[in-house]
Amino acid sequence: MTGSNNNMDRFKDAFREEARELLSGLEESLLVLENDPENQEEISSVFRAMHTIKGSSSMFGFDYISSFTHDLENLFDRVRNGEVKVNQGIISAMLSCKDFIEDLLLRDSLDEEGLSEKSTELLEKVFKAAVGKTSSPQPVGVPKQPEVIKKAPPIQEASSRANELLTFRIELNPHEDVFSNGTRPLNLIRELRDLGDVTILPFVGQIPLLSDIEPEKSYLRWTIFLTTTHSLAEVQDVFLFVQDTADIRIDVIDTPTDSHEQEYKLGNILVKKGLISVEHVEEAITRQKKIGEILIDEGVSPQEIRKALGEQEHVRKTREKISSETGANTIRVASDKLDSLVDLVGELVTLQARLTQNIYTEDSAGLQGVSEQLERLTSELRDSTMSIRMLPIGTTFNRFKRLVRDLSQELGKEIEFRTEGGETEVDKTVIERLNDPLVHLIRNSIDHGIERPELRKQQKKDGQGVLTLRAEHVGASVQIIVEDDGKGLDSKTLYDLGVQRGLVVPGAELSDQEIFMLITAPGFSTAAEVTHVSGRGVGMDVVRREIESLGGSLRIQSEKGKGSRMILEIPLTLAIIEGLLVETGKENFVFPLSTVEECIEYRKMDGKASMMEHRGDVLPLCDLRKVLEIPNSGTAEQQVVVVHTNEGPTGIIVDSVIGGHQTVVKNLGKLYRDAEGISGATILGDGSIALILEVNQLVKVAVQNN
Repeated sequence: MTGSNNNMDRFKDAFREEARELLSGLEESLLVLENDPENQEEISSVFRAMHTIKGSSSMFGFDYISSFTHDLENLFDRVRNGEVKVNQGIISAMLSCKDFIEDLLLRDSLDEEGLSEKSTELLEKVFKAAVGKTSSPQPVGVPKQPEVIKKAPPIQEASSRANELLTFRIELNPHEDVFSNGTRPLNLIRELRDLGDVTILPFVGQIPLLSDIEPEKSYLRWTIFLTTTHSLAEVQDVFLFVQDTADIRIDVIDTPTDSHEQEYKLGNILVKKGLISVEHVEEAITRQKKIGEILIDEGVSPQEIRKALGEQEHVRKTREKISSETGANTIRVASDKLDSLVDLVGELVTLQARLTQNIYTEDSAGLQGVSEQLERLTSELRDSTMSIRMLPIGTTFNRFKRLVRDLSQELGKEIEFRTEGGETEVDKTVIERLNDPLVHLIRNSIDHGIERPELRKQQKKDGQGVLTLRAEHVGASVQIIVEDDGKGLDSKTLYDLGVQRGLVVPGAELSDQEIFMLITAPGFSTAAEVTHVSGRGVGMDVVRREIESLGGSLRIQSEKGKGSRMILEIPLTLAIIEGLLVETGKENFVFPLSTVEECIEYRKMDGKASMMEHRGDVLPLCDLRKVLEIPNSGTAEQQVVVVHTNEGPTGIIVDSVIGGHQTVVKNLGKLYRDAEGISGATILGDGSIALILEVNQLVKVAVQNN
């Protein structure tokens, strides 16, 4: 009995997870509909989400959710049929219903009386928005209102949409003199192969006896079935230069909108081509002979039957392939299992490094070859495992659409929210930790940055502000940019506030970047009053600390009256990174390779130990020994690792550079969590520990010590 309960609990957990994904998609569709209320695809998407949640929740015992979503499903069925128009009231009410369902998923026990009152209130809100007055919660009882009836436009044909799978029948009949202009039909067929899956039927009936063959003439023709995501125009382009030397016909014979439940039959194919009537096919089915023999008796040529059979087989295989790929191209894995796999791969990387070091000490050529092969396989396994943890950041971006909508309405502002680079992939652990910083940045942009419509118009701006969230790869890091076209930062005001709060020494000369970064100081706020949105001076402080704990950096760009740009630069992954191993004193350290620009020899400048000349410019220096208080090893020749920081290129003086190193990142633990300039540790091949440097903090500490 216990095992049965455990199975049901697992099924319920799986349902909850899938329901949350459906609700996330539902929210996105509703937000699209708010700006495009007649978008039939999104209307259908909302209906399908309600329908799926209703059926699945009933199956797993969530009867209250099933009953609630049933009413919403009925309403959107009427929207889908053009009987009710989508309006902002419906969208707002449906978003509240989505939140209510999400809340129900989290509850183990239900207060039936309280929930009944809440669900009735929400349903009445939805139906009132739909018909203009309060109605029964049951959509079937809602009277139809002539003013809201509007026939929905026909849904666009699937065959005209891009990137969908189409199957073409191509009749290629080259003229006898096709070779005279240099055309090779086989090359055309090879081009078609490159476009997708093909089935090729050659027809050789026109080939004469060997003694009569003229080598410069073509006697073959082909029927080709091609399944591809390319458009008809792209398929036609293959034959662009042979239109005068070949007879070509291209037809679409199968599309994603075709019913795959109906069998693709031989008789149907021949009827579509006009080679035989439906009556003859039905009559043939009733006879005892094979249908092929009967169709030949009816005057259909064996060649046409062969073509039809080839078409039938190609479409059948294509549909089977689509069906199997749809069911098997993804697999749901618990995140803790994935984390465990990454940990094991990290241990393997460490063990492989130790093995390599020991083998080269033994100086065995045979074992060295095995070690190199193992190193290559380990590297591939590492990359493959890490790629599994990589997720498109667009899934996080989409969560903020609702935040922007609700907050802009609450503050009386008009804001267009744009997202770019959603396909950029980042480690799932990084994505999870980005949520809070991005929430703070977006709330600040809406509350402090973007002005009210009337004020924007006074400044000759569009009344609607623009808030952009963008992601892009930069080397081994990802840049996430939150940008608005609001009032920007006033550097003079920030400087004065910094002096008042004791953060800036009066009269000190600071760059714009240094002044802007004052807003990340604990307790620093430019808000005139404290609201539930902002004003307590904790938001930007949280952003800076969280980004730095990820091994990333925050930069701020702004222009008064034109807007601000917050640039977060973060590592792709937190588990295994490429590093540069160095030695200082008797200690080893690792620079994340993404921060390193180059390595050069240290050349002292007369009387200026904190800088050196480099590439015609002055490079500021930071001595790693002094910053981390490492005893002097007496090394005569030192090297400089040039890294890029928030302050620009900086040189870190080390005793020697050892080389590249696959770095498995280990946490330092609670005791050393706040150690400035250190982001983690790794185990080297000989079992010793190397600390991983956080260059921005390291340079900051060096400046403070000076």
